[in-house]
Amino acid sequence: MLVFALKLGWFDASGWEYASDRILPAIALGAAYAAYLARLMRGSMLDVLPQDFIRTARAKGLPAWRVILVHALRPALPPVISFLGPAAAGIITGSFVVETVFQVPGLGACS
Repeated sequence: MLVFALKLGWFDASGWEYASDRILPAIALGAAYAAYLARLMRGSMLDVLPQDFIRTARAKGLPAWRVILVHALRPALPPVISFLGPAAAGIITGSFVVETVFQVPGLGACS
């Protein structure tokens, strides 16, 4: 908030009037979870890609995008999906702090 709102002036430091006012709170709330999900998905794909059924799909001559999207993605998704529950709880809990910092009306607003 200090750099992008106050120093550079790209965004407003607080408020909820324009669409650009939603960018900084969204980044503050979701960046850590997006990074963790990316690492989790990468690790899961690294476990799946050397398996025999992936090698067989490549040997059949399937394009690389089809091997990844159709054959490798399905067995790689369960760890990611299982993390989405705690991530949703963390985002809801973190939204109270983000609403207070960015002065956004929402669940954390006292009336």
